[in-house]
Amino acid sequence: LSIQAHISTIAEMDAEKALILTSPSAMGSWMDMLRKMVLHVNPTTDIKPLNKVFKEIERLQGERNIVVHAIWHVKLNRSAGSVQYAAPTDTASGVGMPKRAKNVMVPITKTAAEIRQTAKDIEAVRQSLHLCVRALHKQTLRNRLHAQALLNHYSLAPPNPNTPRSPP
Repeated sequence: LSIQAHISTIAEMDAEKALILTSPSAMGSWMDMLRKMVLHVNPTTDIKPLNKVFKEIERLQGERNIVVHAIWHVKLNRSAGSVQYAAPTDTASGVGMPKRAKNVMVPITKTAAEIRQTAKDIEAVRQSLHLCVRALHKQTLRNRLHAQALLNHYSLAPPNPNTPRSPP
């Protein structure tokens, strides 16, 4: 949702329209849309900082997907007949099913601390994306104001008598 909101900001369209246009797509497409929109509204923009944030998003997306889409093993307390939850320091194990890997199923082990760190890293990159897009948007607005000031200056200035006129 964060990338979709930033597309809305850069495209200067209301958030609902942006969601309608972007909702059928996935994260990679949203990043591509945002990158192209930034370059569309300001072709001279240096998008290296944005690409750096996107690279981190892609890395964390893989980490997130491992946690969210895995089938985690549940410890059963057979004598009590109930689920026994693991302590935060315990290592959880499960099976992941990567979309783009040779193996259909891969074993996964993670501690609660590792899972929590992934969540913290995702929040940090979300904030980095926000700051990056905010800076790009401000740059675009400054460039637009500068261009408008130049247009206003030349449209209000009296014609230069030394400027050669083209024949009618």
